[in-house]
Amino acid sequence: MQKFQLEIKGKPKSHIQFIRILRTIGKLSLGKSEEFYLLCGQKASCTLLAGIEHELAQSIANDLLKVGVNVEINKSNITTPMIYASEIEKRYKWGLFRTLRQIVTRHTR
Repeated sequence: MQKFQLEIKGKPKSHIQFIRILRTIGKLSLGKSEEFYLLCGQKASCTLLAGIEHELAQSIANDLLKVGVNVEINKSNITTPMIYASEIEKRYKWGLFRTLRQIVTRHTR
């Protein structure tokens, strides 16, 4: 069965409404929702979800369109459902007392 992904095109117009909808997707936290909103403002296109059924993608896209978000549904090569996670773009190392510490690189803020 074909899987799909949701791509946000450009910065959403309504900050609060966009955050509210994001919070209903996989119980995304307020912090993660805010982070994704800021990312959308920096990039031309952001993939929010991938590897989901067309009906789910269409339902979420309709909610986003209602609040003025430019969104596209595209075919996805990913077959396992995934949601945006900013931690992927960061590297960590083991520190004292079995804690993970972020490695600061040129690309990390």
